[in-house]
Order: sequence, then structure tokens, then C-alpha cells
Amino acid sequence: MTNFLSSESNRKYRSCNFDKNGFYIGHLASSEINFNMLRTNIIDSKIFEDMNVSWALFNEGHDAGEIDEGRNQVSVASFKKKQKTDYCHILSTINVISNELVKVCNSDLTYSIDPKNSIPTILETTVQNSEPQLMHVDMGYDNCVYREQLLCLFALEDNTYFRLVRGSHAFQTLQDLENSKKTKKGTFLEAATGHATSEDESDDDDTLLCGGGFMIPTVVTLKQGQFVVMHPKLFHSGWTADGHNIRLHFYFGLKQIKLSSNRKIQKQAETYIMEAQLAKLFNGEARNKHIKNLKSSSLKKQKDAKVIKAKRFQGKMLINQV
Repeated sequence: MTNFLSSESNRKYRSCNFDKNGFYIGHLASSEINFNMLRTNIIDSKIFEDMNVSWALFNEGHDAGEIDEGRNQVSVASFKKKQKTDYCHILSTINVISNELVKVCNSDLTYSIDPKNSIPTILETTVQNSEPQLMHVDMGYDNCVYREQLLCLFALEDNTYFRLVRGSHAFQTLQDLENSKKTKKGTFLEAATGHATSEDESDDDDTLLCGGGFMIPTVVTLKQGQFVVMHPKLFHSGWTADGHNIRLHFYFGLKQIKLSSNRKIQKQAETYIMEAQLAKLFNGEARNKHIKNLKSSSLKKQKDAKVIKAKRFQGKMLINQV
């Protein structure tokens, strides 16, 4: 079962419930930022064709292999002097958005994140009705503690879809997470077959942490200017797209981890894909179908090319600073 939230129902997920849900949804109202123009400038710049800063998303070493056909990423952390000059008109607007978002997050959550401690990335989906990503976390999970550190996805256009798992951030280890699903009012699978939907739930309802939505993947629909703020340990993934979609992804307060040259700290910055036992619960048939599709020879050639491209720039975000 997957819950789907319309942009109208997003108001139920406010910042006051961030600690419980692991995310909240907000809206950036700014007359100074032209989101349509930024999206157009990104597309016209052909930045996703720049091999120095752009690569296809992929999940190396996972048994599903390349699962992100049609999704690409530009890391601003990999910009050198030439790219900063070439794309200054894009970068300046993204920096304004970043600063505004940090200001909002600090106000909503009573944090004190330094606006300069932000790593922006630009994401695109090029394939209509592409398969969902596998559920993952962008940061280390087991025994990792994060204080005033956040992830944020920002919509530059309407109908931007994003999938997340409410409550999945609230455990010390993944084993604790798995054990919890067996003790919270029946098994996870029993909870997933319940009839409660997000529209029926109250913000103050404790059942959010058991059968009525706990650990059930939820797809949110964002309008232009809306954003999702997430705890670094919240499981999430990209969803499908209606067409070519451009969006922004930020790491707030995490620069010292994501850009560290320390091997131990680098390990904490690795994207973590759910182990097979949990992945089956969260990704279901979509995951199984995608693995099957990957076996086709027509996709294998595309996959190999993307992996080569991605590996070529895999270490850039951990080496170069903005």
C-alpha cells in the first residue's frame, strides 16, 4: 500500500510534527524569485550535458544495479571556476533560494543553520512514467546522530512527485527499525493493508506511529514553490514524472560530512539502499518489475554507459567544495 497526498493535503504535515514524522512540507513565497525562468535557464544552459558536473544517478553495488533510468544530477559542489562563471546566472538564483529555505527552516524548527553550510544539487527526470527509485537514505544510518542538519527537496514546477516513509528516521539502527515493525500493533504488512489514509489522520494522532500510516510509503505531490524538509535518516526516493521535471535538492548543515576527505566521515555520507529484506516491504512490485526490466539487453547497454559516466565523477562531491 502506498498513500498519495495531494498538494492540498500537504498542510497536515507541518513543522510542529517534524520530530514525529521525520519531514514537513512548506511553501516558499517570494516575489523576487522567478521559478519558471530558473527552470528555463537550467534547460537552455544544457548543464545536464556538461560531463564535468553532471552524471546519471545510480546505486552502485546494490542487487538491483542501475535503477535510475532517466534521472540525472548536477552537483554544485563539483563546480570549479569555469563552471561557476558559465552557470553564474543559474547559481545565483539557486543561492537565493537556498538562503531563503535555510531562513525558513531555522524559523520553523528553531535551528541556527549557517546559510553558507548548504550543498545544492539540481535533479532532472527525463523519462515520462519512469520507474520509482529504490527507497534509500542519503546519509549514514546506524548509530548516526544528526543535530540541526537537514535535507530539502524544492519543486520548480507543479506536479513534482516525491516518495518518503514517515517515521523511518526514528531508530538508532536499521535492525531496530525492522524489529519495530513486528511489535507495533501487528506486522508491517498487516498495517499496510489497513484503511487509514493520510487525509483521515489527525496531526496529533498517536496512531501515526503504528498502524495508521507508520512506515507506509507516502507519495507527496508538490506545487511550484513547495518543498519537503527531511531528517537525514528518513527513507525516501524519487517517484515517477508526468514529463521532463526539474527540481532542486539541498543538504543543509551537512557540508562538513559530505565534503570531508576523512574516510570514516565519508562512510557516513554514503547513500544507503535498503537491505533486501526491508526493500521488499517498501518497494514491492515496482522494485521487482524494475529488476526484471534490467535484464533486457536493450536496457543493459544504456545502464553500462550511465554507470561508466557516474563512476567517472563519483568522488567529485567529496573532493571539491563550492
